Amino acid sequence: MGLSAYQDMKKQTPASQNSKTNAYVQCVSDHIVRALPGGNASDWEVTVFDDPQANAFALPGGKIGVYTGLLDVAENQHQLATVIGHEVAHVLARHSNERVSTNFVTQSG
Repeated sequence: MGLSAYQDMKKQTPASQNSKTNAYVQCVSDHIVRALPGGNASDWEVTVFDDPQANAFALPGGKIGVYTGLLDVAENQHQLATVIGHEVAHVLARHSNERVSTNFVTQSG
């Protein structure tokens, strides 16, 4: 489901064409991923979406999305890393699986 959602997002929201912005977000994301147990930066795909919302997300299957609006709010790489790390932690804790299970039980009951 993570891969499908990520592909849909890439179709609906344009990716940033700013090479400096993409390199910055990729660098911060790579450092986070390398800190994970068995972390390999090449296992994660990072996309910077050209959208004003101040947000980021991570999806199962090694997908990270960062909206350009977040870069207006995060004043430095440490703040950006905090947000991306938080989102990656949700994936590692399998919170999306819990949410899907809860929704299924709620709707089928």
